[in-house]
Amino acid sequence: AVLTIKTGQSQKIIPATDISWIEADDYCAKIHTKDKSSYVMRISLKALEQRLGNNFLRIHRKAIINTEMISELHSKGANRIILKDHTEVPVAKSKLKVVRQLIAGA
Repeated sequence: AVLTIKTGQSQKIIPATDISWIEADDYCAKIHTKDKSSYVMRISLKALEQRLGNNFLRIHRKAIINTEMISELHSKGANRIILKDHTEVPVAKSKLKVVRQLIAGA
């Protein structure tokens, strides 16, 4: 899968494999890539979830992660996933079980 994002007059094409995580931002989604760039798209996380496929997991109402980027899960205090680029993404309590199963099965 690829995402096509309008940047000014041009279209930026981002392969799903380059995405590390996606953050909800009002009515937009902020796409964070492995090279630490970020792009804003006017789309819901729900719509993105359906477009991106199996390597992506909704872990919070405001976050989707690329499961191949997971480095560790911290569940002491605030639950959060640490990505390979050291980004911390919150994990909702309701999603913790799914995240644990994913990590156990990986």
